[in-house]
Amino acid sequence: MANPQERSRKSTRVARLAAVGGLAIAAIATVSPSAFASGTSGNTNGCVSTWGDTGSNGHCTAPHVTVTGNYSNYAVCGGLGDNQDSGWYYMTEGSYVDGWGQVDCTFSVSHSEIHFS
Repeated sequence: MANPQERSRKSTRVARLAAVGGLAIAAIATVSPSAFASGTSGNTNGCVSTWGDTGSNGHCTAPHVTVTGNYSNYAVCGGLGDNQDSGWYYMTEGSYVDGWGQVDCTFSVSHSEIHFS
């Protein structure tokens, strides 16, 4: 059986390891990007873009597309050179199109927007 001094030293080592482990977890949590960040872009001719953690979709629902033309859902991704564009979709005035132009980023989406031409 271990003597009281040996038990005290072991307890101290365990406490130190626990403290270092706790600091490491706190450091990782501090530098990691927030999960499940999300948002909605401004309105472009009745269309908005929504984004979540790593993806984005276009929505033309409120009230409807107000100008005929080409629309694209564009996501600004967190990875260098990882920005994504959905391609162009021709929408006519009065259209109601929900959930089009999905794009996915590898790491994260910082924001997205609708491009029109």
